[in-house]
Amino acid sequence: LPPHMITALADAADAAAQQGTGPFGKFVNLIAGTILFLSNNLQRAGVQQSVGISIVLFTTLIKALTFPLNKQQIKSSETMAVIQPKIKEIQQKYKDDPNMSAQKLQEVYA
Repeated sequence: LPPHMITALADAADAAAQQGTGPFGKFVNLIAGTILFLSNNLQRAGVQQSVGISIVLFTTLIKALTFPLNKQQIKSSETMAVIQPKIKEIQQKYKDDPNMSAQKLQEVYA
């Protein structure tokens, strides 16, 4: 983007930050500020299309920070997929005895 467009984006981000005093406004301000910070530093280093690259870098950073959460969620999903047939079998076998069903399900989860 040409420098005048980057300035316009920065001005728009500042205006949005001044209007948004709540938690969402602060969140948007943090994201916009980080992307503009990356863009300005890349532009100083002589990188063209620095806003697009900044967005990609910001997205990569967020993905890296949230990777441990995503990994744990995938692991939990895989575990549930393995025990799901056992759960269905227990529910079918003990459908008339909820107490026994609950006990057997507790053993599966343990």
